[in-house]
Amino acid sequence: QIGAVIADNGSEKVRLIVSGSDGTANLTLNGANTNTGGTVLNGGVLLIGETGRLAGGGLTINGGYNSGSGILVQQIGAVIDSSNTVTLNGTGQLFLSGQQTLNGLVFNGSGGGSTPPTVDSGEGLLTLGAGGIVSNPLSPARPALLVGRVDLGNAPSTITVNTYDFNGVTDFAP
Repeated sequence: QIGAVIADNGSEKVRLIVSGSDGTANLTLNGANTNTGGTVLNGGVLLIGETGRLAGGGLTINGGYNSGSGILVQQIGAVIDSSNTVTLNGTGQLFLSGQQTLNGLVFNGSGGGSTPPTVDSGEGLLTLGAGGIVSNPLSPARPALLVGRVDLGNAPSTITVNTYDFNGVTDFAP
């Protein structure tokens, strides 16, 4: 558990990188972080506590091979800066609480495991900005999941689902 504030180093941006093994590493952030270099989660479980804040600079969630790894959970009261575009790779998962605004979502289905990249807005509302949604699927067996209420906001947003190569077919359209 980290209660201290993670901040930039003067004019140098600081990126928070959290790495954990499949499903066994848990870390809770409770500080009102101000770092602007972004956050990267490589496996494990990262909780943003009720007093915690993830600052801007982008958020990347890299899922592990097994389910239960590469999971970010926003607890009630926690803040994820609205300027963030969240990129979920492989089995990465994001669970939100309450009202949340994000610039956009990128789903990359590459990697092992059977869990698709997932964003779940819970009982709240996820509002997306100009970044919209981009999905880069790996196969039809693991489509990206966006669960819950989503508002595309006032900014012009796009939803892009790219093609993929599957079963000998190049540029297979989902």
